[in-house]
Amino acid sequence: MKKLLVILLALALLLTIPMQVVAMDDVGPFTILNPYADVDWDSFGQYKAALHVHTNNSDGRATQVDTILVHYNKGFDILAITDHDAPVETWDILGGVGLRHRFTSFETFFSRRATVTAEEFAQITAGTFAGPFPGDFNNGQLRRQQPNGMIGLPNTNEQSRVDHVNTFWAPFNNSWRDTVPSVLRRTQELGGVAILNHPGRYTEGRQEGQVGLDGANNPEHIQRYVNWFLEFDTALGMEIFNRLDRETRHDRIFWDNILMELMPYGRPVWGFSNDDSHALNEIGYNFNIMLMPELTADATRVAMETGAFYAVTRVARLEGVNAYMSDGSVTPVRGEADTLFLLDQPTPRISNIATDEYSITIAGTDYDRIEWIASGRVIYTGNTLNLRNVRGDIGHNYVRAQLVSETGIAMTQPFGVWWGGTYPAARPVVQTTDTFFGGVPFWLYAVSAGVCVLVLAAIIVPIVLVRRNKKK
Repeated sequence: MKKLLVILLALALLLTIPMQVVAMDDVGPFTILNPYADVDWDSFGQYKAALHVHTNNSDGRATQVDTILVHYNKGFDILAITDHDAPVETWDILGGVGLRHRFTSFETFFSRRATVTAEEFAQITAGTFAGPFPGDFNNGQLRRQQPNGMIGLPNTNEQSRVDHVNTFWAPFNNSWRDTVPSVLRRTQELGGVAILNHPGRYTEGRQEGQVGLDGANNPEHIQRYVNWFLEFDTALGMEIFNRLDRETRHDRIFWDNILMELMPYGRPVWGFSNDDSHALNEIGYNFNIMLMPELTADATRVAMETGAFYAVTRVARLEGVNAYMSDGSVTPVRGEADTLFLLDQPTPRISNIATDEYSITIAGTDYDRIEWIASGRVIYTGNTLNLRNVRGDIGHNYVRAQLVSETGIAMTQPFGVWWGGTYPAARPVVQTTDTFFGGVPFWLYAVSAGVCVLVLAAIIVPIVLVRRNKKK
């Protein structure tokens, strides 16, 4: 009898163990789309990139040479000069002139234009340039700490005759008849890549309070961007931070809304943090940390395309990071002399991201907390996110993380998440049809034609009347 009881007890245990496992994990293993999967955190460098920069070739107030030198001295490793409608082949060559923007300021229009000399270029790219430097550098004191040089990206431009789009590796300039889709299509045809700039300017997300929130949640705005990202793989992502969060106050909410629509299809949208600087004092508040095996333009492109980078800002108004100055006043909307102290504050840094079947773990420095966001809300706080514990909160197949401190935020790119043997849904086909008239409405063509007819009539009719009088 005792042996029989032992056997029955053993059978009961064997039967209950699988049931417990199924109860704990009733959906099977997770599939995680990790943009950092190919990053070797021990050997890769972390390189600071400025991907939205202006000079006095368009509406910036500093020359190309001064802009290059200040970025170098403020510790940037990668620089893309993106003047408005003024293509730049590479920043050692003087960029084109965006007359439409230069005409808006006599100071800019009549200012000198200059870029670095061949000797300066060689020293900057080698990391040996030691000054002198313009701007706020304590009589030329060197602030750069890393030994490597600074590189540029080729064929850059901010295409501004449409909702602004930064293009890279794409040697062209938009025309007044272009649309966002036509700019993205041309970029794709030329083998370039693009970033959609400061969406809040076009959605009202830049506004404070309910107006900005409504703009970021507006279904029409969301669908417009979703369609662009679905149609054009060349559109890598969008700015989630711009300047001192002036234009992008609600753009993290807008980003989440777009991710909720696209991540079920496995289409990630990367988030970028850019200064959009127009003066020397506006440089250094936002940057992207590119995770790369070497500092080259080609490696930078791989990081941009695969999402192997994280976005860093010193000011995030909605999240309450440096939203106010020490005297209680609202932080200015752009960098100036009174905000330069922010550049000396530490910002969060990510030192490792690891995943397994069920979890994502982040290690870093200079942060107070790590928040995990899915479907536009914080679902967990801590270093390791166990997906089994939050599966019910991940309703749109993605999660992203942000390392937060009082002086900055570092945001990861979104991780795709599927479980139970499911994978991304079939991606819908979207094809934008440009009208014959491009981005210009027909009525504007009609008005322009009418004005031209009147001008010509005003010139021709008097001439004809004078000639007739002479004949008489």
